[in-house]
Amino acid sequence: MDVIEDQEPYEGRFDVRISSHQAVMNIIQENQRFKEENQRLKAQNADLIARLKEKEKIDEIIKEDSEMHTRYWQRDEHTRFLAALQMYGEKDIKAIAQHVGSRSTTQVRTHAQKYFMKLGKLGKSLPSRSGLSHQPSPTGGDGPKDPAGKEG
Repeated sequence: MDVIEDQEPYEGRFDVRISSHQAVMNIIQENQRFKEENQRLKAQNADLIARLKEKEKIDEIIKEDSEMHTRYWQRDEHTRFLAALQMYGEKDIKAIAQHVGSRSTTQVRTHAQKYFMKLGKLGKSLPSRSGLSHQPSPTGGDGPKDPAGKEG
């Protein structure tokens, strides 16, 4: 081998090797930090995906519920309401609501009140279960209420 006399002394090269070694160590440490950050972000992403899926499930339930309980009564709901009126009478709101199936007792009571008021305006009456028709009161009861709030 030929020896080149113009080369720098060995000490200078050692300094370069130390700084190169330090640079490699810095890169290794930075790589480790990136790996840890990547793991943390993966866990955070998995948590967000799980939360999003849960929210989508809840949104679907709300959508189905809102479709079932829309403000306006569907034709089939009103038909079940009328059938229940014939079967249970106008006072058994709980049984009517159970028969309708998609409305609460409060919604059924309100619907009945509006329905009876409409019948009254049109001068029509609700056929009774016995076949005889009678005129329901606008409040859904059979008669006027006394001051204590009880039906008379």
